Amino acid sequence: AAASAAFENAVARLSQIQNEADNTLSGALPAMEKAAEALNCLDKHNLAELRSLEDLPDGCLEVCTAIAKLLKHETEQIDWTYVQNMLSDSVAFMDAIMSFSGKEIPGFVLEEVEKLLALDCFSYDVLKTKSVGAAYLALYVINVVKFHKFYIQVSSLMEAVKEATDVKIRAQNALQKAEARASREGGPCVKLTVYDLNGTVVFGPQDVPLATPIRELGEMFDAEHPKAFLFAERHLRDGDLLSELDSSDEVVLTS
Repeated sequence: AAASAAFENAVARLSQIQNEADNTLSGALPAMEKAAEALNCLDKHNLAELRSLEDLPDGCLEVCTAIAKLLKHETEQIDWTYVQNMLSDSVAFMDAIMSFSGKEIPGFVLEEVEKLLALDCFSYDVLKTKSVGAAYLALYVINVVKFHKFYIQVSSLMEAVKEATDVKIRAQNALQKAEARASREGGPCVKLTVYDLNGTVVFGPQDVPLATPIRELGEMFDAEHPKAFLFAERHLRDGDLLSELDSSDEVVLTS
């Protein structure tokens, strides 16, 4: 009963964590898709238009600062000259931003970017009338940060899924052993005594079903003991059953 309850609890826990991971992942994918869509709308003309701005509308510098922090982990104050240099090679810039997965963002970078995201001007709707390039970059940053947060949650949950799966497997093995032992009860037995090499009794004498696998024999008295035995001067293999051996009431540990 205890083994069955443990297995049921392990299955329920695994199912719960898997559902949490699935729900979290369902939020992460749309965010990444929106970030990708924003990049698909960017082109060298958008970037050239953004780079050529002289009288900067609110939000343009902030968006490009967020991009620089995400891509290069910049900690210094970023001015428009820095941004213009960053955008000067549009192909290299797009390659860098396209290869950024959003999975790994240092904490200090995320903190700085989130401060920028909190600004009213950091909005696609606000920026689209001022600079198309800045608007799409803003949309990208908003969604890649959203994806990152989901990804961190999913990563933690997947580790929990792995641990819960291991617990379930152990509980399942324990349940199978318990059911096997229960099925052997009432069958023919041999009275078993186990000695160590010094002649000390470490188990028994006790009736043990003849259908008991050798792999379980050591677990009956001490999981720390080795599983190699000498039974009536015959070495046992892990898969042997007591019923396959000659009748005897003594087992001696050999290693």
